[in-house]
Amino acid sequence: MKISYEGQRFDLTVNEDFEKMLAPSLPVTLTFKQNGGHEYFGQLPTAIDFSQELTSQVVAGGIYYFQDWQAFSINFGDQDIAPYQVSYLGKFPEELLSLLRENKQTLEFALLK
Repeated sequence: MKISYEGQRFDLTVNEDFEKMLAPSLPVTLTFKQNGGHEYFGQLPTAIDFSQELTSQVVAGGIYYFQDWQAFSINFGDQDIAPYQVSYLGKFPEELLSLLRENKQTLEFALLK
């Protein structure tokens, strides 16, 4: 799976089961909103029933899914988000971290196969 921003493509390492569930919806462009000073999240167009590897401890470089909001989240900072729990999906490359830390309110990303 890949993520694209302004012509740059980044490879994502994502849970294989989640990727298979999302694949029929790809490619999709989402507006990712900054939240809590540690993440950007975009709401997926379809509900995905996935609640594996739940955690309240998110880390920079991690990809997560919050099923209640259909939120696909990419984190640029470590954070304890208790009482919320998200599914750990995988990770993204270091090169994407610097882009996320530019502190913009929203970013347009395309999720690709």
